[in-house]
Order: sequence, then C-alpha cells, then structure tokens
Amino acid sequence: MARRAMNYAHDLDFEAAEGVLDDAARAGGDPAIIAQTRAEIRQFRESYAQDLESRALQAMEEGDFRRAERTLIDLIALGDQQDRVDRLRRRMEEARKYGGFQPGQAISDALPNGEGHTPETVIVQAGSFTMGSNSREQGHQDNEGPRHRVTFRRGFAIGRTEVTVAQFRAFVEWA
Repeated sequence: MARRAMNYAHDLDFEAAEGVLDDAARAGGDPAIIAQTRAEIRQFRESYAQDLESRALQAMEEGDFRRAERTLIDLIALGDQQDRVDRLRRRMEEARKYGGFQPGQAISDALPNGEGHTPETVIVQAGSFTMGSNSREQGHQDNEGPRHRVTFRRGFAIGRTEVTVAQFRAFVEWA
C-alpha cells in the first residue's frame, strides 16, 4: 500500500496516492505507516515544487521566458502552490520589463578588453508620464509641445550623465 501510494506520487498523481492511503485507512491499515507515507509524499511534493521553482528562475535568468512559463504550468498542475506561482509570475514580469535589474539601480559594465567600464546607467521604471510643456507656461518654446502622454512598456537604462568626449573617444578606440 505505501509503495503503491509512493509510486503514484512519483508519477505526480497525488490524488491517486491519497486515494490509496484513504482506502488503506478505511480498511484498517497501520495508522503509523499511513501517516509516514503521507509525510513522505508531502516532502516529495515540496521537493518537486522547489525543483520546478529553481528551473523557472534559471529559465528567467537565461531570458527563456517560454521555458519559464511551461515550468510554471507544471507548478500549477502540481497543485497547492498558488503563493509560489504568484511570486514567480511577479518575478517573470519584472524580468521581462527590467532584464533582471531593479528600477533605480545603477549599472556599469566592464569593457570587453578589460580596460575600464562603460559610463554608469540607471534603470528607468516602465510606466507613463506627460511630456512637453503647456503652451501658456512662461518660457515655453514651440519645440516643447504639444503635451502628450509617453508610455514605456519595458524598463530601460539611460546614462546617469552625458557621455564625455573622453568616454566617447575610449569607446571609439575600443570599437
């Protein structure tokens, strides 16, 4: 009975595994063995869920969102994992928008030749804002209008400061 229930669990058929244990309990099976088997099944299920979570995170880090989504579907099918699924969906959305970075985070990459770093950039949050100035605003110039909404569906990085002539020269020499 315990072996049969564990076999069902290893086949990811947890309902059948529980059914076998319920039948065993009704038939007067050893309560200690039934309880131990239920605990082992819970442990196996949690371990499998953790493995799926790790695989989803790895896929996200590699930018393979299709694989991450398929892994999330497996996690949903496992059942009783809604908090974990919700947390991973939020992480996936952030990874899609920000490439694994956080809004406001400053980054600077090492140059491939190992001689210095790129200018510092800052991750800008996805969202929308109104661009341009009101035509009645003091100091308004024609090239500042009309006011309109700009929306960024994905985050992006922009230089913290202007690129200096020296930085541009270093880039040209490297390229």
